[in-house]
Amino acid sequence: MAAHNAAGFIAPAIRSVLRQTLGALELIVVDDCSSDDTCAVVSRIADEDARVRLERLAINRGPAGARNRALELARGAWFAVLDADDLYAPDRLERLVAAASREKADLIADNPVLFSNDPGDKPALFLPGPPLPGQISLQDYLRETLMFTPGGANYGYLKPMFRTQSLRAGGFAYQPALRIAEDDDLIVRLLLAGHRYWLEPSPTYGYRKHAGSISHRLSAANADAMVHQGRALAEAQPPSPVADLLNRRWQAFARAADYARLLDALKARDLAAAARLCLHDPRLFPMLTEPLAVRIPIIRAARRRRTRRDPAAEAALLAITRPEGLAT
Repeated sequence: MAAHNAAGFIAPAIRSVLRQTLGALELIVVDDCSSDDTCAVVSRIADEDARVRLERLAINRGPAGARNRALELARGAWFAVLDADDLYAPDRLERLVAAASREKADLIADNPVLFSNDPGDKPALFLPGPPLPGQISLQDYLRETLMFTPGGANYGYLKPMFRTQSLRAGGFAYQPALRIAEDDDLIVRLLLAGHRYWLEPSPTYGYRKHAGSISHRLSAANADAMVHQGRALAEAQPPSPVADLLNRRWQAFARAADYARLLDALKARDLAAAARLCLHDPRLFPMLTEPLAVRIPIIRAARRRRTRRDPAAEAALLAITRPEGLAT
């Protein structure tokens, strides 16, 4: 669990791990230079339960750096990620370990349940419909995670669990330069290396949306890091359908970087810079009038939850947030 200024949400996140039906676990909380009471909250819980370990970083490394430190320390056969403001259902780890072992998977994910504390929001399953369990191929993953593509499942927002030995044997870790999309990059590299990715339909991950969420923030600097890493992966592949998809992927990252610069130019009222960007890529200007949900899948799913009741998601959220009060 990477944590930065998460004092308002981290206690229920930790409790959701400690109540897992899979008891043989450790929770490594890596504090990424928080300036609030995050460390104090974690320390109090660690004093009560020896399975919790607090590791403090001397400098802010971002989610990738914090997770890499946790990976260095991890002793378990499986490496599962939980954001400090999210929740696990009590049987999540037991379900995923069993399914991954059965399917001989190197990484496995489930269907997140989006929720918030806003009473006007309805919980919703992130993957619409009843997805069947099955393998996610590299080409499927690249097609579904392409930015600026309406529809699609966008597997990049899932929260996988990794076989620790698969990561270490291949020297895999999170790319430290990435402040967002670090999970996506690691998954693509694992799939390129031939590792098996399995999707279970179980809605056992609670994905909390709130004003402080960073999952849909995109700055030019963050996008530039995605461009650099995406281009390196694309250029390393010989001509093939996969290489074509990787090229489309990094080109979409490049457009995202230009779009972030366009927004910055407009906020600064630098119309000349904004005009140059639109002349360079005329597709940028219409994006200003597109609904944000077209561009960002997590927002598209969040808007969907406002408009319809999803009994399956409500039942799943009830299981995730037990005991009563856990999600507050």
